[in-house]
Amino acid sequence: MIANDAGERYDIVTCLTGAYEPLADQDLLLPIDTSRLSHWPGISELIRKATPVATGGKGVWSVPFQLNADAFCYFWKELGEPDAPGEVSWKILFDDKRTLGKVALDGGLYTIPYCAIYLKYHKIVSIGDIANMTRSECDSVASYLLERKKAGQFRAYYKSFDEQVQLLTNREVLAETCWEPAARAAQAKGLAVAHAYTTEGYDKWAQSLMIPAQVKDRGSLDKALKTIDWMMGGAYAAEKSALEGYLTPRPDLGIAYAREHQWPAAKIAAIEATVAKMNAKFVKDLYWDPGYTKSLEYYESAMARFRS
Repeated sequence: MIANDAGERYDIVTCLTGAYEPLADQDLLLPIDTSRLSHWPGISELIRKATPVATGGKGVWSVPFQLNADAFCYFWKELGEPDAPGEVSWKILFDDKRTLGKVALDGGLYTIPYCAIYLKYHKIVSIGDIANMTRSECDSVASYLLERKKAGQFRAYYKSFDEQVQLLTNREVLAETCWEPAARAAQAKGLAVAHAYTTEGYDKWAQSLMIPAQVKDRGSLDKALKTIDWMMGGAYAAEKSALEGYLTPRPDLGIAYAREHQWPAAKIAAIEATVAKMNAKFVKDLYWDPGYTKSLEYYESAMARFRS
């Protein structure tokens, strides 16, 4: 968008919700008029928290189309831990003799805030805002991770979704930070893997839709708004929640759509479970993924030090 003028070619763009900020600052986004979205009324307070209001309150900069609260997955039966939705601690990943040498971590910067959730909640390290940690806070997290690395806690770093699934299905690990669809892929293979409900909190995120400023001048605004409105509706909500366990802006419409179209009871139950899950997870204080981390270089340098 900034470097290559993507707005000249695309009517809708998407990223984690906080990424709107540098784009709006450079006048690269068009405020979205919510009065033109038929599914906007009735949107929950949860979604409103993840929806940045445009300058002067005239519309919003982006509209979430999927949300989740990421944590980690674990072989609950082998570890003698409760299956979801029973709560477990991030300690399973970072400081547990049962998982020594049997933990996989995100090889990117996400391992730093994930570990910070555990350290902040248990007051092991003093941390202010996990979404925007200082250099010293990031270094403290990296130092803790290095101690656990030297103790032999971790087995592997992954880069991709496929690697996450493979580590589980090959039974190379007993726990790993992961996206919920990876846990579901392992469950589909008959493995007793749970995506954790945690005592401490989650990496709560929203993926959002934005409209480039150039759309107004090329006459495709109606088309863009129609698409965004459809992605807030029942058909998309029902499919998304049943397939991946992700929430959409109007999950109530997803349940209604599934019932109206006489979906199998098991599939309707899966959608209802997604809504219940999100209600349980999003009440935890820690923390909203900013999407646009102002202190990104600190996170990256801390993770690089840990990896090497």
